[in-house]
Amino acid sequence: MPISTFQDVVDDCVLSASEGQLRLADLTGAEGVEDGYSIDLPNAWFTFTGLSGASLPARAHFIGTASPHDGRWLWGWHNVNELPDTAVQLVGRIRDFGAQHGLAEFTEAFQPLEFGPRQDATRYAWISTVIGGGLPHHVFDAGSGTIAVLLLESNLFRPPAASVTRASEVIQQVRRLGAVADWRRAIASYAELRGFGHRSGARGVDLTAADGRLTVNLDERGRITELGGVFRSSDG
Repeated sequence: MPISTFQDVVDDCVLSASEGQLRLADLTGAEGVEDGYSIDLPNAWFTFTGLSGASLPARAHFIGTASPHDGRWLWGWHNVNELPDTAVQLVGRIRDFGAQHGLAEFTEAFQPLEFGPRQDATRYAWISTVIGGGLPHHVFDAGSGTIAVLLLESNLFRPPAASVTRASEVIQQVRRLGAVADWRRAIASYAELRGFGHRSGARGVDLTAADGRLTVNLDERGRITELGGVFRSSDG
C-alpha cells in the first residue's frame, strides 16, 4: 500500500509490533526473568534478569530517546552519545525507510513530541520494531523523565506461525489504545507481515490461519464494531 504519512506507517506496524511485545512478555515470564534488566550499550547488550538469578541476554539496538525537557524525540542514528556502530547501525534502516518514502519524521534527527515522552517513544518503537526486521522493543525510563527505546535481538524472539487466537487478543489490545486511523489498512498490513490469509468485504475483514478464522466487523467509518470467528487447535 502507498505510504504518504507518518500515521500510515503507524497503522502498518502497530499490530505486528504489539504481537511481538505480547510474545516477549510470555517468554520472559516463562523464563522467570520478568523482574528486571541490565543494559550495556557500549557493548550493545541487554539482559533480562530474574530474582532467581536466571538471565536472558539479547543484542541491543539503540533507537532513540524522548525528552520531557525539550519536548523532542531524538533518533539514535544522530548518535550524540557516540555509541559504537554495533549499537546504532540498525536504526539507520529506519532513516533510510523515511528517505525512501519522503517522510521527514524519519530523516530529521529531532521531532517534536505530540502526546508525551512515553506515548511518543512507544509510537516510534512500534514503527522501529517492524522496519527493524520484526525485533521486539523495550521502552524504559533512562533517567530525569527521558524515555529510551531499544530493539532486542535473540534467536528466542523469532515469531511462531500466525494464529487467529493471538490476533484476536492483539487487535482488542490495540483497539483500546486508539492508535489506528485506518483499520482496513492496519489489518491488511498485519496479515501480510505475519502470513495470515486475508479477505476484505463490505462489512469487514477476515483473517485465516491454521487455528481458524477471525472476523473483524467494521462500521461505515471503518471503526471496529465486533470480533468473532471460529478457533481451533492448530494441530487440527
